Amino acid sequence: MTNFLIESTICLAVFLFFYNLFLEREKIHQFNRVYLLLSIVISIVIPFLNFQIFKIVPVFQKLEPLKTVITSSIITENEIHQNSLLIEEKINFFPYLLWSLYGIISCFLLLRFGKNVWKLIVKSKSKTILKFKNANLILVEEKTLPYTFLNSIFINIEDFNNRSIEEELYAHELVHVAQKHTLDILFIEFLKVIFWFNPIFIFYKKAIQLNHEFLADEEILKTYNNVSFYQNLLLKKSNNFKNIYLASNLNYSVTKKRLIMMTKHTSQKIAFFKKIAIVPVFFGLIYFFCIDVIAKEKIININYVEKDFDLINTNSFNHKSKDSIKIVIDKTRNDESIDKFKKETISSINDKIENYVIPLNEKKDKKVIVIDAGHGGHDFGAIKDEWKEKTLTSEIAKRIKEIHSDSAVEIHFTRSNDEFITLNDRTNLINNLKPDLVISLHINSSKNIFTNGFEVFISNKIDFFDKTKELAELLSSKLTNTQLRNRGLKIAPFWILKNSDCPSMVVELGFLSNENDRNYISSEKGQIEIAKYIVAFISDVK
Repeated sequence: MTNFLIESTICLAVFLFFYNLFLEREKIHQFNRVYLLLSIVISIVIPFLNFQIFKIVPVFQKLEPLKTVITSSIITENEIHQNSLLIEEKINFFPYLLWSLYGIISCFLLLRFGKNVWKLIVKSKSKTILKFKNANLILVEEKTLPYTFLNSIFINIEDFNNRSIEEELYAHELVHVAQKHTLDILFIEFLKVIFWFNPIFIFYKKAIQLNHEFLADEEILKTYNNVSFYQNLLLKKSNNFKNIYLASNLNYSVTKKRLIMMTKHTSQKIAFFKKIAIVPVFFGLIYFFCIDVIAKEKIININYVEKDFDLINTNSFNHKSKDSIKIVIDKTRNDESIDKFKKETISSINDKIENYVIPLNEKKDKKVIVIDAGHGGHDFGAIKDEWKEKTLTSEIAKRIKEIHSDSAVEIHFTRSNDEFITLNDRTNLINNLKPDLVISLHINSSKNIFTNGFEVFISNKIDFFDKTKELAELLSSKLTNTQLRNRGLKIAPFWILKNSDCPSMVVELGFLSNENDRNYISSEKGQIEIAKYIVAFISDVK
């Protein structure tokens, strides 16, 4: 909500500043009317828009090999329940107090708004009514200048009988009726009720009402073509009569601006350039508030060039040990990088085979699980105050490593420190391990601070869908025992889900933007509890 208020207010201020600087003094009043109304709508919508642009950045980096964690003994689910560390949830009453105050004031203003609208509607039906062209003349006893509400023009009955109201004044009010200016005023007044704490809507209403008078004055001068007489008439009628805030008032803002506008002339060329000048402003706001540029680094690994080498007969892994694996160069390629890095690359690949390749006879007896701690390095993920998603996922992964003790399960971690690994490299490493399951850990964020809970995402890949869905439901049932609310199982086209050759899931472990979730997942107790239930789930994987 805070982000919405800040971003919408900035957009409103930018649009209004542009209007006052470039458009208000030009005789393009119909365009200005649309501009003012549309700029309000756009400013309210912009905070809800989000577009992601992915930028590929080549980076030379030395990647360290994965480390395999193998431990012994089993932790039962009963032990986990007995040792669960409960976090006392603190209720922050301040947001509830603010929302209550906002609701009370908004309700009061809404009632006042409705009451005033109703009073004008009743007045337009209960007084003497005369048909006048496309409007109704409402004769009232109060001493007032003519003013307009919807299709009703209110005038003093004594002035009407004495014929002391000039024809130009009737024509002026008829313009307000014909162009339905009351609807603009009702629209901005309703927004003032909702955003009563934002003073910028007051300035918008003044700009809209002044533009209405420009429109009415323009039509009168086209019809009667007597500028000096009309100016003197307005100055003569301008007095201390009270304005009706929901109506179009004849004596509204009879100022130097309005008098100068009557003699103003704007060339079509200037009008055109000033109209299109708003386009870069609009796209600038879209870029600033709605577009997230996400760097996708293409790692050029100086340890080995994966595309330049093939393993001899990968089927031989079924019969040969790691020591018997050899590397050959693909001689069909003529790449200078091969000659440059050949010796270092071959050595590095052999090292990685030592760390990654699991002989078939061992894998038969063990379940292999990959824990992927999301983000890392310059990729922070979600951020709130001092907390970063990459740090929290890494901490929870470390807790899993510390707690895990099932000798029948091998757990591999895609990263053991704060390093950036591309999604492509993550899935390549995963697929080399041929695991039984991948669990990618993430922390969510939302513009709505009240959104909370964990979510489990899976892919709809046919090969693994049923198995993955079964495992995801099992994991959800485990995590439901934490303080995180279960937001359900969802389908998503995430990279790791689509490109891992095994059942895989992405787990969003709460929302950094929610205070209760943030306090829980950033605390030692919360991280231990989450890790214990994930370890309990891993032991149950079949």
